[in-house]
Amino acid sequence: MSNKYQVTTIVNLLLDMDYAIDEQYLTAQDLEKGIQTMIDEDQHHKLLDTLAAYKPNQSAGGACTNAVFAAACLGAKAFVNGRIGNDEAAQALKSSLTSAQIKTTDDAKLHTDGNTGKCLVLVTPDAERTMMTYLGVSSEIPESSVDLEETLNTDYFLVEGFQAIPDLSRQTNIEVIKKAHAAGARIALSLCDEAVVEYFHTQISAMIEAAPIDILFCNQFEAMKLTNTNDVTEAATALQEIARQFVMTQGAQGALVWDGEQLISISGIKAEAKDTTGAGDIFVGTFLWGITNGLSHEQAGTFANMAAAELVTHYGPRLSQEQLTSVYNNFKNQA
Repeated sequence: MSNKYQVTTIVNLLLDMDYAIDEQYLTAQDLEKGIQTMIDEDQHHKLLDTLAAYKPNQSAGGACTNAVFAAACLGAKAFVNGRIGNDEAAQALKSSLTSAQIKTTDDAKLHTDGNTGKCLVLVTPDAERTMMTYLGVSSEIPESSVDLEETLNTDYFLVEGFQAIPDLSRQTNIEVIKKAHAAGARIALSLCDEAVVEYFHTQISAMIEAAPIDILFCNQFEAMKLTNTNDVTEAATALQEIARQFVMTQGAQGALVWDGEQLISISGIKAEAKDTTGAGDIFVGTFLWGITNGLSHEQAGTFANMAAAELVTHYGPRLSQEQLTSVYNNFKNQA
């Protein structure tokens, strides 16, 4: 009997709010152009007040949310757990998930008192993005908010590296990792961010030790931080002792894929990069879709690399369903 979902996850559910603003706005708010930074509740409210005259484009966001979106666009059945408030942002976020046919927990588990997390993306006329992230209620996820019946009924339980940071969320993920493994699901871990691996190495390690990691996703810098090595070759060797399989992306140089038996090199693709935001996330989502739909690890890596290369030629962290379908058709034609 097949599982209900191809991928389930626990994420920091954020509402991405993209604003087209002018240079004068950044100057008036004393914001450094092009930065990505965390903001607190007061800063978040003040910024929203100053942006009241602008109409944003809104969609559900966050690292593994982006990955799940990519898989869902290709037809994967996906389920996410997280926390949102009872505000307008929560309704917009839920609508975005629903439109992508991504299932989530019932309202009693999903909603809580407080502000829905947001990523305020300020886009200037030159298309440069200044990103201000406020986690809100997404930062702490108790196990009671996780729908275990749905979450464990999956091919892959995808763990988001950011979940290692808050104590409560990390413990929730550790417990669900153990239960997912016991239920026969494969465990996938996306490290998500080099700084998370560097500053929360012990916490990431605790998640890795909770159950065997069936596939680990990282870039070359995250890999070296995780394994305490100084070059890619050493990191690749060390990762084989940490995970049964892994994918190490290397930007324009392609990727290395360990399928459990052999190390496969995926050639890089020349692309005029405009925005690398979300490249790792779309790689995770398309790769998981590929290996749950009959592609070999080499084929899945090649397709995922093509998707990431296409993404960086656009602004924003996602490709549309039409764009992803086009990339897949190109992959099939080349194959």
